[in-house]
Amino acid sequence: MKELVFNTERDFLDELDGKVYAVSNSTGWYICDILEEDYIRLTDRKIIIDMDSKTYHNLVSNADSDCILVNTFDSNTEKQFIEKYGVKITINKYKQYE
Repeated sequence: MKELVFNTERDFLDELDGKVYAVSNSTGWYICDILEEDYIRLTDRKIIIDMDSKTYHNLVSNADSDCILVNTFDSNTEKQFIEKYGVKITINKYKQYE
């Protein structure tokens, strides 16, 4: 899993606003966030489907994410997906001064 740390919420928004996507599994449960470059690659390869897709409503109706995995993965495969594509974002609450 990628880990990104930002000093402030403004730093995060300046760099990634609109470029982070939440992913659900095929049952609608949130599994991780991914970055835009992976989102584009995974939608092009049809590994994930954007919720705005017409196909989305036929797959799952209760997802709280931006996109869903097309296939049902077992827990090990889902963990591998998270490790390869997932991103953890940390925003420091207090800026440290040198």
